[in-house]
Amino acid sequence: MNFGPCPYCSELLFLLVPDKTPAYAKVECDECGNDVWYRFSRVAPEAWTVEDFEASHIIDDRKKTIERRHQPKGE
Repeated sequence: MNFGPCPYCSELLFLLVPDKTPAYAKVECDECGNDVWYRFSRVAPEAWTVEDFEASHIIDDRKKTIERRHQPKGE
Protein backbone atom coordinates (compact mmCIF):
# COMPACT_ATOMS: atom_id res chain seq x y z
CA MET A 1 0.00 0.00 0.00
CA ASN A 2 1.18 3.54 -0.80
CA PHE A 3 0.09 6.48 1.27
CA GLY A 4 0.89 10.16 1.32
CA PRO A 5 -0.68 13.62 1.33
CA CYS A 6 -2.96 14.96 -1.38
CA PRO A 7 -1.13 17.88 -3.04
CA TYR A 8 -4.32 19.98 -2.91
CA CYS A 9 -5.63 19.48 0.64
CA SER A 10 -2.98 17.38 2.48
CA GLU A 11 -5.53 14.63 3.27
CA LEU A 12 -3.78 11.24 3.31
CA LEU A 13 -4.29 9.11 0.22
CA PHE A 14 -4.23 5.33 0.79
CA LEU A 15 -3.76 3.45 -2.48
CA LEU A 16 -3.19 -0.22 -3.28
CA VAL A 17 0.04 -0.80 -5.18
CA PRO A 18 -0.34 -2.61 -8.51
CA ASP A 19 1.71 -5.76 -9.18
CA LYS A 20 4.04 -3.94 -11.58
CA THR A 21 5.70 -0.71 -10.44
CA PRO A 22 6.47 2.02 -11.06
CA ALA A 23 3.07 2.85 -12.50
CA TYR A 24 1.09 6.09 -12.91
CA ALA A 25 -2.61 6.77 -12.39
CA LYS A 26 -4.94 9.71 -12.03
CA VAL A 27 -6.89 9.20 -8.80
CA GLU A 28 -9.56 11.26 -7.04
CA CYS A 29 -8.98 12.52 -3.50
CA ASP A 30 -11.84 11.38 -1.25
CA GLU A 31 -11.61 14.57 0.83
CA CYS A 32 -11.43 17.45 -1.71
CA GLY A 33 -12.60 15.63 -4.87
CA ASN A 34 -9.65 16.85 -6.98
CA ASP A 35 -7.89 14.58 -9.43
CA VAL A 36 -4.30 13.78 -8.43
CA TRP A 37 -1.59 12.21 -10.58
CA TYR A 38 0.07 9.47 -8.56
CA ARG A 39 3.23 7.45 -9.16
CA PHE A 40 2.94 4.05 -7.50
CA SER A 41 6.31 2.76 -6.32
CA ARG A 42 7.60 0.43 -3.68
CA VAL A 43 10.57 2.79 -3.12
CA ALA A 44 9.57 6.39 -3.95
CA PRO A 45 5.85 7.08 -4.50
CA GLU A 46 4.91 10.62 -5.55
CA ALA A 47 1.75 12.71 -5.98
CA TRP A 48 1.21 15.85 -8.08
CA THR A 49 -1.54 18.30 -8.86
CA VAL A 50 -2.81 17.75 -12.41
CA GLU A 51 -1.25 21.06 -13.49
CA ASP A 52 2.18 20.29 -12.00
CA PHE A 53 2.22 16.76 -13.44
CA GLU A 54 1.29 17.90 -16.95
CA ALA A 55 3.94 20.65 -16.79
CA SER A 56 6.67 18.20 -15.76
CA HIS A 57 5.70 15.10 -17.79
CA ILE A 58 4.94 14.20 -21.40
CA ILE A 59 1.77 12.10 -21.58
CA ASP A 60 1.23 10.19 -24.82
CA ASP A 61 -2.23 8.61 -24.68
CA ARG A 62 -1.78 6.98 -28.10
CA LYS A 63 1.41 5.15 -27.08
CA LYS A 64 0.30 4.86 -23.44
CA THR A 65 3.57 6.30 -22.17
CA ILE A 66 4.55 8.90 -19.59
CA GLU A 67 8.01 10.50 -19.56
CA ARG A 68 9.50 13.22 -17.37
CA ARG A 69 10.31 16.42 -19.24
CA HIS A 70 13.98 17.31 -19.14
CA GLN A 71 14.77 20.32 -16.97
CA PRO A 72 17.36 22.81 -18.21
CA LYS A 73 20.64 22.62 -16.29
CA GLY A 74 20.67 24.74 -13.17
CA GLU A 75 16.98 24.26 -12.33
